[in-house]
Amino acid sequence: MRARRAAPVLAILGALGCRERAHPPAEEAELRVARFELAGCAATIAGAAGPACEVTETQRAVRIRVVPEDVPVRVTWGDVVLVPRVVTAEGGQLITVEVPGGGEAGALLVRAGPGPASATFRLEVRRAASDPGLDRARALRKEGRVADAIAAAPEPSSLPEPLRGRAV
Repeated sequence: MRARRAAPVLAILGALGCRERAHPPAEEAELRVARFELAGCAATIAGAAGPACEVTETQRAVRIRVVPEDVPVRVTWGDVVLVPRVVTAEGGQLITVEVPGGGEAGALLVRAGPGPASATFRLEVRRAASDPGLDRARALRKEGRVADAIAAAPEPSSLPEPLRGRAV
């Protein structure tokens, strides 16, 4: 009885396995297009032209994960080509670059390609807005002194609009 039920299943599986694959399925083709994931910013702000990364004097290393792992990557800051640290991670490359100091705003341009996976990611970078009370509360929180951080944090309504969310 089992042989009669298994025969149609085996026939279908055999037909699917013998199918000619001139083109990869759409999901495989999509995986070949480079994509980018961002981390390491003091804050990431959504904007009309894409994300903006805020950095501080002590937090200038930006990490960008590029998928797939076998596509060549070039990172520039204006006309300067940056030399990133590259580590293979989870089917991609983790690119770490130090944003040049000096306090000026600019953009990191990450080009992945050439080839079918080529793509470009532009990341606006600017100095993080700060407030001394908020900076103190952040430092306390990083030390694990959460209650002191909450007590030291300024009242959100006393801060400029861009900093209110951070105070909360």
